[in-house]
Amino acid sequence: SVLQGHGDRVVALEWHPSGRWLASAGFDGRALLWALDEDGRSLAPPLELPHADKVYTAVFSPDGRWVLTASRDHSVRLWPVPDAVPSGAEDEPAALRSIELRGNEDLVWTAVFSPDGRRVASAGRDGKARVWDLPEDLEAHLEGDALEPSSTASMGHNIVWEVDFSPDGTRLVAANEDGTAVLWRVDDPRELVVLLGAERRGRIAAARFSPDGRFVYTGGVQGSLRIYPALLEPLPEPEPEPPAPLPDLDAPPPEPSEPESADPDAPMLRELMPERTIPLRSSTINRLRFSADGRSLAVATRLGAAMLFEIGEDGLPVRGSRRTFPSDAGEMWTVDLSPDGRWLATGSRGTQGLVWPLDGGPPVVLVGHGNDVFRTRFSPAGTLLATASNDGSVRIWPTQWGGLSRRLVPTPSGSRGRSEDPKPPSTFAQDHSRGLLLAGYNDGRAYLFPVAADAPARPLVAFEGGPQGVFEVALHESGWLATALADGTIEVHATDALLARAGAETPPGSGGELEPLRRPKPLARLPTPAADVRALRFDPTGRWLFASHYGGTGQLSVWDLAALFPDGPATTPEAVGAPAPRNFDDFEHADPRFSGVADLAFEGEGRFVAAGGQQGGLVLWSLPGFEERARLDLHSSRILAVAASANGRRVATAGTDAIARVLELDASGRVVGEPRTLEHGGPVYDIALDEAGARAVTACSDSKVYLWDLERDPVALTLLPGSVGEFHEVRFAFDERRVVGVSQDGTVRVWNLDAGPIEDAVALGTNDRLSTLAVFEDGQIIVAGGAQRELWQWRLPSLEVSDLSARLRASTTMCLSAEQRMLLVGEPSDIAHARAADCSRTHRARDSR
Repeated sequence: SVLQGHGDRVVALEWHPSGRWLASAGFDGRALLWALDEDGRSLAPPLELPHADKVYTAVFSPDGRWVLTASRDHSVRLWPVPDAVPSGAEDEPAALRSIELRGNEDLVWTAVFSPDGRRVASAGRDGKARVWDLPEDLEAHLEGDALEPSSTASMGHNIVWEVDFSPDGTRLVAANEDGTAVLWRVDDPRELVVLLGAERRGRIAAARFSPDGRFVYTGGVQGSLRIYPALLEPLPEPEPEPPAPLPDLDAPPPEPSEPESADPDAPMLRELMPERTIPLRSSTINRLRFSADGRSLAVATRLGAAMLFEIGEDGLPVRGSRRTFPSDAGEMWTVDLSPDGRWLATGSRGTQGLVWPLDGGPPVVLVGHGNDVFRTRFSPAGTLLATASNDGSVRIWPTQWGGLSRRLVPTPSGSRGRSEDPKPPSTFAQDHSRGLLLAGYNDGRAYLFPVAADAPARPLVAFEGGPQGVFEVALHESGWLATALADGTIEVHATDALLARAGAETPPGSGGELEPLRRPKPLARLPTPAADVRALRFDPTGRWLFASHYGGTGQLSVWDLAALFPDGPATTPEAVGAPAPRNFDDFEHADPRFSGVADLAFEGEGRFVAAGGQQGGLVLWSLPGFEERARLDLHSSRILAVAASANGRRVATAGTDAIARVLELDASGRVVGEPRTLEHGGPVYDIALDEAGARAVTACSDSKVYLWDLERDPVALTLLPGSVGEFHEVRFAFDERRVVGVSQDGTVRVWNLDAGPIEDAVALGTNDRLSTLAVFEDGQIIVAGGAQRELWQWRLPSLEVSDLSARLRASTTMCLSAEQRMLLVGEPSDIAHARAADCSRTHRARDSR
């Protein structure tokens, strides 16, 4: 859910111990108290806790009865938490009264409760840390005078950024602007222990007691984590003064002198050096956070990385336990650990939060904020994560991320002496029956990944594709695999043979990690007239292999695999026939830059093929006879994508001239009537048709996805909302009730087309510039690739409701109303009303019998 209530950046977040309230503080001069249900949805308008200026802190007391706020208006206030969670029925929530904790002389950065909730400490720009003892009858002070501090510790002409109570509540530590932290006993602030580093340089941003109270951890501009002993010995009792000597009556009287003036309140200072210093090679440590069990410490740094340390039984970091979680977003503001110790959440510059699985794997990217993510906080039960942003919003995320996303990691580039930089993927192909994705890379390799949820996130096969890279790849469910190399050679392999060989050649003791197969011998190498293969496709039957070229003569080459391989993929290399292709010169252009086929599409049963050219023309041939059915000039410039409906009813094209064209075909595959034009706001990168050819969806450079109802005349258009970057590929999924698209803004977006107005898409976020998409199991598995070498994979829950409907009908005789059927079963309005009426008639007849 998204909690919109602040008018400026939100800088503090804290969960109530019950998890039913969330407090936020912002630069709009307010803290807000949000009542939430167990799913993190707001139950009512937030309760306002107003100040006269920016609010920097909002925290709950350990017993959950009070909220503590600190502000730029020099005040610290206590607000009672309502006993009952609001129901949402009230038009205006009742205003809360507060208790002022008086004494601060300047803005207050921070305020905290002691672990037992009996004290409050604050600190700020006046260089003092103050402590208030809270009376037992605290509620009575809601009508009375402000509370005065019980003790004050002075840090001199300094700014105090943070204070923290020790776990037993007897000591305090303060983080100061001058590069020191100060430690003292709450009951006696006369003796201040100054915690020094190797040098006093820059502010200390964070100071925390270890969970066992034995150490203080500090970090700041100096870029090192420093650890000090925190157990203070009590001050020794002053020794009694010796008795005054008897006066010497013969001595002259002493000269009069000015009496010494002593400040009884001046603190006694002693200094302490760190027990251990851990350089982090970072210019600033912004935040320290211990895990709930005290066994881990998380650190957020200015250089865009979080670090995690294991804490040993001695209370100190275990040597060699440091783990680093980098982000390219920039300065990291905040870090938090989930209560079960499985997740690390970070917020930084930019608009994304990251959640790292501590058992390994890529982070979950939280997309939605419009500015820096300044705070991240897990709920006490760990089922929700709250994030606060400079965009003024608070967002609540469920934490059931396990198994929903992962990265597919190819075998590292550069092994066996290769020195080139790792390259991103250039092309995808899919084998749905085997659940395989073939990704071609520009470093000269191709990788065959399994996409099942329980499969390893590494390739099953990794093989060399030539020194100049793989330009195109193709897979077919009959067991064919083909790669088009940069020199124009096409290598044809048997998929199952490659899988078997890869398993046999995995070295023992490698943990299953594959070394790339060194250019395994293919069944055949098929020469082509030129390099730069642009489209490589098997037809739906698996009989034909098509390869097209950019530049030169722009030929389209076709091989009859049935003639080449008499025994199909089981053919031995010795039995392969002569690779004589059939070549078509229909796409040659006077300017070689516009020669060639850009994309190919097939009717569902392989009865025809449509080829779109770089010069803007389209040619349709019937299969297997290759009789020309149509030749049309559809675009004024390059065609980028071609699509055909599975039933052969329509063919569509998309081009750089900012239009898409739709052709109607008769049963023989001939064009009927004039092509229809679908206008866009920029070059159209991709187009897809549903199986019946009734709808088209297009991906455009204008950051929009267009949904077209082709059954209407004129064609009806719906713009699918979302995205701030170009869309490159789109698909229908989930029984054609969803549209999936990849965008250069780093998201995969899924739109629900079921009924009613189409709402904002579900956004699956990355920190990549996505351009390639593969959809498996009708949308339940999505894989995307972009500018990074690793691929992104998500497994989405099924959105099919037919099973639910059947189970509902079998398990109950209660008739749902039409509204309940629409809400719970997902039926459209007309069907829901008809079935509700039919159910009522059936049960009335049964009851009468």
